[in-house]
Amino acid sequence: MQIATYGYTFFLPAQVTSITGQKLGFAASLVTAIPWLFGLAAVAFIPGIADRTRKHRPIGAALLVLTAVGLVISGAFSKSPVVAIAGLALAAMGFVAMQPIFWTLPTEYMTGYAVAAGIGLVNSIGNLGGFLAPNMRSYFNQTLGGNAGLYSLAVAAVIGAILFALTGLFKKANEIEAGHLDEVDATFVRH
Repeated sequence: MQIATYGYTFFLPAQVTSITGQKLGFAASLVTAIPWLFGLAAVAFIPGIADRTRKHRPIGAALLVLTAVGLVISGAFSKSPVVAIAGLALAAMGFVAMQPIFWTLPTEYMTGYAVAAGIGLVNSIGNLGGFLAPNMRSYFNQTLGGNAGLYSLAVAAVIGAILFALTGLFKKANEIEAGHLDEVDATFVRH
């Protein structure tokens, strides 16, 4: 997930200027803000839906796939500015709304001191994405040309979706977070 996020963040101004034909400046910054506005709208609603329905895993995986689809649309339709910017908006909606959902994961599988260590490990590994994403995008653009770097970020988002979905195979540390409230109530609450 972090590779797609960092790659998107780092390349967005350059991607917008190449799509619109503008130079970096105030007008390009206004267009660059459009995907972030859609991301802001998505983060206001989608994580709440995931919490209410307790469907963190399918919603989170779908958001990462949405990120990949948006990146592919942006690359495939880079000659059509409106469609390409719409693709970037989809990508922003996906990864921005996914982040609060993702951070429910450590507390679902760990308790006590392990949660703090787990969050630290996730942050450490995630920071590697800040190094890897721009380099990966540049490498694929130089090696394969075209929008290959953009598509490599889409592949990273799909891999993140698969990995996030697979976390459901691991045993949860906290059954209440897992959504088994009725079973917990039946065990601990006398009626």
